[in-house]
Amino acid sequence: YLNIEQSCETSIIRGNVVRDNLMLTVSRDTNKDGALIGLLSSKQYESMSSIIIYCNRREETERVASLIRRAFHNDGKTTQQSADAYHAGLSPAERRRVTKQFMRGDIKTIVATIAFGMGINKHDVRSVIHYNMPLNFVCYLQETGRAGRDNKPAYCHAFIDYQQNEINELKKHIYSNDIDRSTIKKLINKLIQKIELYKLKTCSSPLIDSHMIEIGLPMQQLIDELDIKEETILTALYILETLETNFLHVLSPCYSICTVKHYGGKKQLDNLIESCEALKTAKSFLIDTNEFTFSIMDMCTANGWNYLAVRRELKKLEWSQGKKTGVYIEISNLAFHLEISPRILLKDTDQDRIIDFCYDKLHEKVTEQLIHFDTLYDLFKRCSCPNYLSLINEEYEVTKVSEQLHTFIENYFQGKIDLKSSILPLIKTDNKKLDYDETFIRNEIRTFINLYSDEHRLTPRAIARICHGIGSPQYPVPIWNKCKRFWRSHLNVDFQLLFAFVQDELVRCSTNRK
Repeated sequence: YLNIEQSCETSIIRGNVVRDNLMLTVSRDTNKDGALIGLLSSKQYESMSSIIIYCNRREETERVASLIRRAFHNDGKTTQQSADAYHAGLSPAERRRVTKQFMRGDIKTIVATIAFGMGINKHDVRSVIHYNMPLNFVCYLQETGRAGRDNKPAYCHAFIDYQQNEINELKKHIYSNDIDRSTIKKLINKLIQKIELYKLKTCSSPLIDSHMIEIGLPMQQLIDELDIKEETILTALYILETLETNFLHVLSPCYSICTVKHYGGKKQLDNLIESCEALKTAKSFLIDTNEFTFSIMDMCTANGWNYLAVRRELKKLEWSQGKKTGVYIEISNLAFHLEISPRILLKDTDQDRIIDFCYDKLHEKVTEQLIHFDTLYDLFKRCSCPNYLSLINEEYEVTKVSEQLHTFIENYFQGKIDLKSSILPLIKTDNKKLDYDETFIRNEIRTFINLYSDEHRLTPRAIARICHGIGSPQYPVPIWNKCKRFWRSHLNVDFQLLFAFVQDELVRCSTNRK
């Protein structure tokens, strides 16, 4: 119909990755607050109708928005350079208010985290400013892409910290997804426990072991025990799924606990148990005898039953001949739902191989993210001008630099940049040049261990995360950010080096106690 040739190369219609109307610039100002106000005060930016400024932290958005309001306050009234903050910590009503006012043009500048922008299609955004450097090329492309959607000229500027003081602040988002080998071993042990439950019940033979069994890992319980996010656990499970054929399959989440509620007393419950094979079996898996609560998932695992089929049979107990029976089947407690081969994970050598495979893949993923971050930082550093005044006073070849950024980003997304052997060197943090006192840091770590070891299950990664301001399920941000002495206390130290310090001190404290 469109007279397009049917071939892989010619039938794909592709535009530029970065729109041609976007002018990309970078500066390395030592005083970012002053540079930002100076840039917004310039003739070019004063006439702009809408501006988005991206920051990496919620507190930063509030501070920068307040800074802009104060800077452009005139005789008790704010000028056209009004600004407001937007982040996930605001109430839904407040987020809707800010979004509507920005879309109407009542707010000229919005200072936001990455929580702002998805689904926003404001055609006259004339500039996107990155107050902090984006984490990777994808974030940078998505965020700059919100400018100039009317195809008129738009300006995208990024500030970078040339002294690398913010590098650890940005990299902590990547390290928050990393996990230890010991954590993976705990996850594998959870799988083994479920398999042993099946084998204990069935006294399995090789013939029985030839099929997959369904298991459920209670979600919140596992998150708390491993002290990692749900997404990280899912990533580990999906990696295990790629290990070999018919080893493990990740299914949609399910509910693992069943409670039978009835109004007919003990006699009705006894009749139900006699009439339903699943309830007879459930007596061996009771959690609460008062309400007849049992683990439906463990029951299915032990007997090799299909979870959905058992759940359907239990729900049928609520109705009889089109009428309610007075029985209510309540199924709760969300769980990771898996199919796994009971033949796997029996030998220690197999377990070690699987743990190593999963750890290497996860660590490779984190390393890859660090490489992407370092490559973007190096690109920005190479293409940056000394300060924003060079852009305003046209002392810098802005068009030429913008074209270089366009070209590199295009090549990156078309797979023409080999990051592993890229001409762009990785940014290696020289820990000898960083401003820190190792003796003081080790003393602080020992103090932390002495203060909290009795109340909390301390691990090297948990302590290093707190010192870098990284929250986790067991150490949530709203609680631990009040611990001013230790929270974000050593951001000037590379995370891996800090992790090594903590590991040494935990071993030393453990040895001294013995």
